[in-house]
Amino acid sequence: MKDKLFFTHMMLNRESNQRKSEKWIHKNHTDENTVFIPIWNGNYFFTSSNVSKKCLLELSNATDIFKSNFQVEGCLDDYAYFLGCDIENNNSATFVIDLSLFLPSLEKTIEILSSIIKENIESLDFRYSISLVSKEKASVLGYGRSLSHWHQSSQYCGFCGNKTTSKEGGHSRKCFNENCQKMIFPRTDPVVIMLVEYQQKGQAAKCLLAGHNRSPDNLLSVIAGFVDPGESLEQAVVREVYEEVGLSVEKIDYMASQPWPFPGSLMIGFRVKVKNNTIIIDDEELSSARWCTANEISAFAEWGEDGDDIQIPRKESIARYMIDDWIERNTL
Repeated sequence: MKDKLFFTHMMLNRESNQRKSEKWIHKNHTDENTVFIPIWNGNYFFTSSNVSKKCLLELSNATDIFKSNFQVEGCLDDYAYFLGCDIENNNSATFVIDLSLFLPSLEKTIEILSSIIKENIESLDFRYSISLVSKEKASVLGYGRSLSHWHQSSQYCGFCGNKTTSKEGGHSRKCFNENCQKMIFPRTDPVVIMLVEYQQKGQAAKCLLAGHNRSPDNLLSVIAGFVDPGESLEQAVVREVYEEVGLSVEKIDYMASQPWPFPGSLMIGFRVKVKNNTIIIDDEELSSARWCTANEISAFAEWGEDGDDIQIPRKESIARYMIDDWIERNTL
């Protein structure tokens, strides 16, 4: 089932050594095969001339395009971030380019882009846009989204407060202050996500699903939480299960992991068996929690469908992957 996980099908070679060379990066800026994917505050652009099929906007020859249309001076280092090379397409480089860093509004950006490609374009919500592309392209877009968000939030040095500049093709930033010159690197926040199971002797296994205070009232999902400093993944699992639903962990099995670009987490999934079934919820985090059989969950709707029926997360999430896996194991 792991091939169904979104954001885990990266098709690009990250070229971790090559991207440290400014000369190599600048050469790829002007290569005719290089692809630039524009992004605006986490959302991508799609052509909309063909009503039945929206296509991701990708640009080539971006150095000339941006100098002539956006009055961008110099190279693209500060807003174009290298993602990797496509070994199946002439080893062409792919960059994500964050237009929100130097253009005044989304409306103006769409106007300029439409005039460049001579087609109507639109900016689509990221969650919706990944349903329009292949799982391989979704992995690239998720990667670009996380990286561009990190750059937006790292414009200033956390040590001295001075401006920073992009380095290594967008995979680090350096403080401008000559007395500081601290290097900072993109961060990924580890999150443990748990499918909690309880089974009484002679009875069908049940899975715990919870309503979260930040989610729609009729959406149920598994529980999750960030890993604390100085904490192992297993310790985080035990702590989060007890804190959120008052249950004591008996057994932990690793399932899968998934990069999660909202904005930059790594979801690490575990199947957890607990010793007891008396739920005590943390009402600061959860609105509800309940035990469900596989047959009950199979009848739930998918998040976003019309109606007030109970819903579970969409298929691009590791939460849904974990739920589907558990249903498959436990359907009678």
